[in-house]
Amino acid sequence: MSKFVNTNAIAGAIGIGFSRPMVALYNASGNTVTYTGGIPFARGASVQIQANSSDANTWRADNMDAESAGGKFTGGSMTVVTDDLFYAADQLIHGRGETAEVNGIEVEKSTVVDEVPYCGFGYLRKYQCGGQEIYRAIMLTKVKFNESGDAAETEEETKNWQTTENSAQIFRDDTEDKTWRLRGANYYTTEEEAFAELCALLMISSSSGSGASGSGT
Repeated sequence: MSKFVNTNAIAGAIGIGFSRPMVALYNASGNTVTYTGGIPFARGASVQIQANSSDANTWRADNMDAESAGGKFTGGSMTVVTDDLFYAADQLIHGRGETAEVNGIEVEKSTVVDEVPYCGFGYLRKYQCGGQEIYRAIMLTKVKFNESGDAAETEEETKNWQTTENSAQIFRDDTEDKTWRLRGANYYTTEEEAFAELCALLMISSSSGSGASGSGT
């Protein structure tokens, strides 16, 4: 196993990349959380996570701050920029039904009765440290995606790569600790080792996750 050990105390890891976004259905029974149906999400371009916290609560005594309860995570939001979602991922995160036939045409329907599920979402963060490229698995334990809109522009002489924004709300999960994020304690010098760790967190078999860089069909 190619774990990275930072032997240079003055060099921290600096982010240089984002890849392999994965998604799975979230299931909770009491304090037990599991994930099912995990699949590749899309080809990832960027991710932004905004965490919201409650205000710090400070008690004053003897004309000074005597005790303090720091702010705690209350929720957040995420925006993931990708190419078009893989078809199966679009179906999963938006709770869409099977394809339907309209006027003899097979279509994917977006309706107001779609039941949007909670999901687990994860990805790899690529870093560089002391000249070495390394990878880390990161997972948000409970998210719910918003319906996505669309934006398109006419084709120019030079291709204008047109991405898709996928936004989601971030929640605390139903475990006793109310976890909202998991980050691998280890960095790896190979992407595949970090990806295997990500798949394990999302309870995805290696065969199911192997298509993360493959076809969207």
